[in-house]
Amino acid sequence: MSSFTPNVRQRSTRISSRSDRHPSSSRRWLTASGVGLVVLFAGLWYYLSNQRIVLSEPGYELSKAIFAACNLEDTKRIRSAMAIMAQLPLAADERKRMTRVMELANNGQWQSASDLARNLLESQTRP
Repeated sequence: MSSFTPNVRQRSTRISSRSDRHPSSSRRWLTASGVGLVVLFAGLWYYLSNQRIVLSEPGYELSKAIFAACNLEDTKRIRSAMAIMAQLPLAADERKRMTRVMELANNGQWQSASDLARNLLESQTRP
């Protein structure tokens, strides 16, 4: 007697997952997540770096002098402002922000220095 075997296609034991069907979907998800993180960190950096600081009276006067020196692209005035700043009792955040402006100016980045100095002065106005 012969045994009867039906003609049945064997099923694959491998269960397909969504990533098997669409290998690029996981890449798209990772790319979107990466872009989202970059945007988040850029926004956080912008917020933290542009926080408003309140300048003291001597700090405000020095900022005006630095702004004028940047507009004139005058390295001699920038050096003079650096010497004056070393003698003034300024808060750490004031000193840090003005030092950044003067570093940009000393590196020949006059427009960036002028913009930063202007933003520092504009942040002192009250609505």
